[in-house]
Amino acid sequence: MRKTAAVIFTLLVAVAPAMADDDCRASIDQATALFDRYHEDAANFDRAVTRYEEAANSDACAYEARWRLSELYLCWGTVARDKKEKIAKFEAGVRYAEQAIEKNAGGKEAHYELAANLGSIVQIKGPMKHLMKVRRLRKENQKALAIDPKFAPALVVEAGFNAEMPGLFGGVGRGRRKII
Repeated sequence: MRKTAAVIFTLLVAVAPAMADDDCRASIDQATALFDRYHEDAANFDRAVTRYEEAANSDACAYEARWRLSELYLCWGTVARDKKEKIAKFEAGVRYAEQAIEKNAGGKEAHYELAANLGSIVQIKGPMKHLMKVRRLRKENQKALAIDPKFAPALVVEAGFNAEMPGLFGGVGRGRRKII
């Protein structure tokens, strides 16, 4: 009897993480499908957040769920109409990207999402008021490019940064690099 119980326990311990991995993957897939349809119903943002947060509780999906939450908040902030709401969404995106980086510092997506959310805040508030955010967004985007020099979203940010920011902030004229 004890031997049977020990075998069942061992099987449960071995199978449970795989089941949890499947559950978190399903949550990410469901959240992504909702996020892809945010334009049909604004409540899809909230529904997607709930599913991503469920997935973020699993070690197997924590990194991906958090950078995807950061991506979602970047989009949500972009479509928000009120300036305060925009900033609040971008700041939530920053927090989720930072959490993703804590889970996997070698993930290009989280560094990019952090840079993109910081950049969105800077665009609203102005670079002179947020010089430290400007420097940090450049550093985070360059980390994404160091991980994957051909990561298209980070290349777009880099090109935009070089085109829009004065040399004082590291734009064209300083640190210039061939983008393509």
